[in-house]
Amino acid sequence: MKTLHKIKRGEEAIIREIKQDSNLANSLLEQGFVPGTKVSLLIHGFLGGPSAYLMRGSKIALRKEEAEAIFIWKILLSSSS
Repeated sequence: MKTLHKIKRGEEAIIREIKQDSNLANSLLEQGFVPGTKVSLLIHGFLGGPSAYLMRGSKIALRKEEAEAIFIWKILLSSSS
C-alpha cells in the first residue's frame, strides 16, 4: 500500500487508513487525518525534515515516520495545479 510520504508536489491523495499499530495513530486522527480526507503535498522536507501538507484548508507539517503511517487510496493531480 502507498503511504502519504510517497506523494509528490502537485498531487492529491485520499486517506485510506491510519496504521493502527503505530504510536502516532491517535495523534494523527486528532489532527484530522481520517479516511476519505483529501491531502496534498505543499513542500517536501529538506534533508529529512518535516514536509508540509494541505488538508481541509489547513497547512500541517508531518515528519517522515508520521506520513508513512498514513495509507492512501490513490493519487490524483491536484485541482490547484
